[in-house]
Amino acid sequence: MPVLRCKQLSKVRLWSSFDLTYTCDQDGRVKVPLKWESENLVTLKLPIPTGILRGVRVHKRAAPVFQAWFRSWDKEACGEVKEFGGSFVPRLMRMAKNLPKTTNPTRDWNSFLSRHSRGIAMDLNHSAAGNKQGQPGVPKGHPGSLHRVIELAREVRVPVTDPNGETWEAGIVCGIDWSPKQRDAMHFEVGQW
Repeated sequence: MPVLRCKQLSKVRLWSSFDLTYTCDQDGRVKVPLKWESENLVTLKLPIPTGILRGVRVHKRAAPVFQAWFRSWDKEACGEVKEFGGSFVPRLMRMAKNLPKTTNPTRDWNSFLSRHSRGIAMDLNHSAAGNKQGQPGVPKGHPGSLHRVIELAREVRVPVTDPNGETWEAGIVCGIDWSPKQRDAMHFEVGQW
C-alpha cells in the first residue's frame, strides 16, 4: 500500500492562513516587525532534552499541528533527533539568491519567502550530510537518520481553522518526499491532506 503524503500548502492558502507582515530590501533581507512576532508566534517545547534550545517558535495556528506531532514521538523518534536547525527565521528560499536585480521587493518577494518566515517549518539534524538539500536522507540506523520522526510526521492530522473561517485537515509535509532535486530531508512544515 503506498504511503499517503501531506501536500505543501498552496500559496493562496498559505498566505491567508499564516499571514505575515514583513519588508524586504533589494538585497533580499527579510525583516518582520516585533509586533507581528509577538501577536502571531508561540513557543513550543521539543519532546527531547536539550541544553541549547529554549523552545521552538512557530505560528500560533500551526502550533496544534506541531504539538500533535511532538506528542506522537516515541523513544525511537526522540533518540533520532540530535539537532534542531531552526523554525521561525525570516528569510527567502535558498533558490531566491539568484534572482535578477530587477526583482521588485514590494511586489515579487512574497513568492520567494521561505516557509520558515511564516513560522510553519522547522529543520532537524541539519548537520548530517545526507540530510542536506538534494540528498536522499541519512539511511535508517545511521547517526542523523530521521526515519521514525518522518513516519510519525506522515500520520499527523489536525483540524485547522484559518482567519476566514475555513477548516481543513493539516499535517506535516516531509521534505524527504519532494522531488530529488528539491528533496530536503531535514525539513518539516505544516501542509494539508
